[in-house]
Amino acid sequence: MKSAQDLIVRLPVPVQTVDATPSNAFLVRALAASVRIHGEKSSQTLFALNRVCIIKRVLGKFHEAESAIRQAVDGAKECFFNDGSYPWTLVNLALLREAEEKKDEAVKIYAEAVSEYERIFGFPSYETAEALYRQSGCLLRTGNVAPAETAIRRAISVMDKIEELSGYEKSDYLTTLASILEAAGRNSEAEEMRNRGQQLFEQSKKENESETEGVS
Repeated sequence: MKSAQDLIVRLPVPVQTVDATPSNAFLVRALAASVRIHGEKSSQTLFALNRVCIIKRVLGKFHEAESAIRQAVDGAKECFFNDGSYPWTLVNLALLREAEEKKDEAVKIYAEAVSEYERIFGFPSYETAEALYRQSGCLLRTGNVAPAETAIRRAISVMDKIEELSGYEKSDYLTTLASILEAAGRNSEAEEMRNRGQQLFEQSKKENESETEGVS
């Protein structure tokens, strides 16, 4: 089962469709309530800090996002160093740096996040494969085409060994590789990979529809 962290950072591009409507007062109250009820170093407060960072990033309020994510990184490193909360927080820091056009920093932080996912969960694992997938998107967006291909091919190489990965997610991996190959000017390879991704997507869609009909 995916955690809330997985759902927030699943896409390989900066999330622009997040509902950014919560008011500043609401965010402040929610964070304060978490600190009061669960404590400053709780997982709930860590999640709240990350959420503040994500929303402030989408709103373009980078200074406020920075304040939240810095507290989150420090707390995660101190209290949650050996679970997925720490690398997840690093991913949100990387996304902030990318939004700030600090591309070199974003790439470096993403590499650290992948290393931490692999340290904690091993490889192959769902968490590390997803981290590689997200890293490849960052590398592609920052013009690092060759490293982006290396990252996503590493995820693809083990995706059939990871039971938690859905067909839709595997399709995303293949489609991401197609985009990378297009950026490298390797159009015939890209078309082949995109077709594979589309076939896998359609297959997964049919299987999902069959399961839904069976339940009903």
